[in-house]
Amino acid sequence: MRRAPVLATFLVAGLVLPGGNEGGGLPPSLPPVAYQIPWDRLDLPTYLLVKDVVAGAVVARQVDGIWYRSRKEVFDFLIEHPDFAANVARVLKEGKYRVWQTTAGYAADDGRGAHGFFKPLITDGDRRVFYLEGRYDRPFLPTLSGRLVLVLETVHRTNSGGISYAETRVAGFLRLDSAILERLARVAISLSESLLDRRVRRFFRHVERVSRRAYDDPEGLAEELARHPDLPAERVAQFRQVLFANRLPGWAEALGLRLIRAPLFLDPAGASAPR
Repeated sequence: MRRAPVLATFLVAGLVLPGGNEGGGLPPSLPPVAYQIPWDRLDLPTYLLVKDVVAGAVVARQVDGIWYRSRKEVFDFLIEHPDFAANVARVLKEGKYRVWQTTAGYAADDGRGAHGFFKPLITDGDRRVFYLEGRYDRPFLPTLSGRLVLVLETVHRTNSGGISYAETRVAGFLRLDSAILERLARVAISLSESLLDRRVRRFFRHVERVSRRAYDDPEGLAEELARHPDLPAERVAQFRQVLFANRLPGWAEALGLRLIRAPLFLDPAGASAPR
């Protein structure tokens, strides 16, 4: 995720359906995209956590129309195991991020001055919500720190040629810790929305390359991952099963064969199919 720092990369915002919560009504000053967050799916402590970030957000931005070849089961596995997904990206030289699991969520470091913590808030379905806290430390630059609510919505579709694609919308709300930095950020963000859009799309170009490799060459990817002793063998084995689930081998696809949902019985004598 040349890579913009974690916080800068995800300065994006809003999706989902309007909702309410027992934690109290949402103030009218929230950005309009805030009403697209699934508030009714959040428990009270999570609702208050998200509301605090969104109410004080200096950035509310949405980037959509991101398409890439993808199989839903592979995408779901990687997003549900972000530490392993970061390992895969590093193996394919599509990122230098390191993510490791903690008792409260996940810690991350991009190796370029950005580091922090994140945890999934809503993890099921096509729409997922994450909470992040992070800092960006670089020489000769002020330290930036803040909190982010990130929403991903990914829908998988199959085109007329039978190829599965993912359509992703990325949304987020960023709240900085410093009031002075917030005022500066408001000016900077108003002048650089197109730049942020390009940064987000640049990140998803890396996502696309990893996804495309898994889609086009699952055998090669599985073999490449198996050769890395630093990857957890059990997780690699699980991912291998996902890579080949409901998928014909390459030679069969080259012949134009397709999987069908029900068994095909050839019964020239007209006998009924076995039950």
